Amino acid sequence: RQQNDSTLALARFLELKRGALLGFIEKQLGAGLRKKVEPDDIFQEAAVEAVKRLDRAMAREGFSASSRTSSFLPAFPGVP
Repeated sequence: RQQNDSTLALARFLELKRGALLGFIEKQLGAGLRKKVEPDDIFQEAAVEAVKRLDRAMAREGFSASSRTSSFLPAFPGVP
């Protein structure tokens, strides 16, 4: 349960800070890369990776590994 709560909290935080994070990503992208990839794509990939890493870290620390569904992360498609 704690793992699910933490995952949900991270997802909510990322969604809350989405605008600021997208602004940061846009500033960091060079002109050449900006032609190839959208800032939102980078945000999505980073958010998915953050959730996966949190899950792994919590599992490693012995928190309950109850299953999580993509319904916790509606803004992040592709999260198992």
